[in-house]
Amino acid sequence: MTLDEMLKKYKLTVDVDCWKHPQGNFNLLTHDACLKIAHMENIVTTKIESLQCLPTHVTLLITMSLGDKTETTVGEASKDNVKMQGAYYGCMAEKRGKDRAILQLIGEYDNFKSEIEAEEWEVKSYGIKLPSKASKEFLLSLCVKHQIDNSQWDWKLISQDVCSKLIDAIKKGRLENVNQIIMEA
Repeated sequence: MTLDEMLKKYKLTVDVDCWKHPQGNFNLLTHDACLKIAHMENIVTTKIESLQCLPTHVTLLITMSLGDKTETTVGEASKDNVKMQGAYYGCMAEKRGKDRAILQLIGEYDNFKSEIEAEEWEVKSYGIKLPSKASKEFLLSLCVKHQIDNSQWDWKLISQDVCSKLIDAIKKGRLENVNQIIMEA
């Protein structure tokens, strides 16, 4: 299914529900988009089992059904693949497993991925590292301080490396380099 077909079939919008992954050959859907799909397709969660539950690592076995079709998959979250501080690994593991199962049940996991999985495979598979919340907030504060308009920036394309380059350019007063860094992202 193409992105346009997915948008039309499930009444999704590019601005809210999905975007094209900049380095991968697939589209990313938000968790809410996956839930919309599940609701429209009558996909239900039939079982959640805890395989491992530690303070820094949770692995769940998620089973979901679409009519007589069933999909069982693993949802996993740990301190190594969840960036946000104070993360609830159980909730993240559940979201990852459910989103994966939903996309597998509708036969679109090869073409679409959930953004909830992004932290896990961006670091492992594609070598993309998103900026930490602190780095992003610092960059935003520099933009305010130096009156740099970032309203048109596509934050999904700003990796940790790009964020560091922007911070460095702004701190060194090389404001003319900011647009070029963004355009190369």
